Amino acid sequence: MVLSATTLARRIALAGVLAMSACAPSSDYGPTSQVSFVIEAPADFIALTHGGGAPLRQAPPGIATLADTPIPNALALTARVRDGAGRIVGLATELEDFPPASSPGGEAVWDTYWTVMVVGKGTLFLHQTESLGATVGRVFREAASEGRGWTGSHTESSTVGPVAGRHGEIVGGTGDFAGASGTFREIGALRSLSSDGDIEATIELRLELNRSQ
Repeated sequence: MVLSATTLARRIALAGVLAMSACAPSSDYGPTSQVSFVIEAPADFIALTHGGGAPLRQAPPGIATLADTPIPNALALTARVRDGAGRIVGLATELEDFPPASSPGGEAVWDTYWTVMVVGKGTLFLHQTESLGATVGRVFREAASEGRGWTGSHTESSTVGPVAGRHGEIVGGTGDFAGASGTFREIGALRSLSSDGDIEATIELRLELNRSQ
């Protein structure tokens, strides 16, 4: 079959469009979707530092501590982050701003800021107010004050606000997440905390993600 020059040009152009479509990056995240990002502790931890008030081992050895600085009530974590299927997809940072002291008999609540960078996709910025809850709070207090370790299985959300219904807020994002909004919860599954501050846990950031188109 002999093709006319016009028909041949059209087919070449169509093939080019199809090839570009096949090669173009596509987003794994719909306009509205539930998305989970997961950190496995300690396997995914890269660095952790604080002022000494948290019963968690600071790492790696020799990391700059926040003790004896103007910011002893802060905590900084850097970690690998996984998708809901367990595949490592990027990096996350968690910055916590603890209150100097909780009110007697009251629930200690503080601000936590998460950044989640998904390689090749973009970055999400999250903010929540957070509290440990009765069970994890007791485990942490006993580890800090009495050097008592704990082994078991306990899962709960530490998010208490600032969005109604004990949800945090998705502040925004870049790349595929540009214009992102919505809510999230941080859910921790604690399995052990040693008297030396070694923790085994799964941290899940469960997002109700809205993306602008």
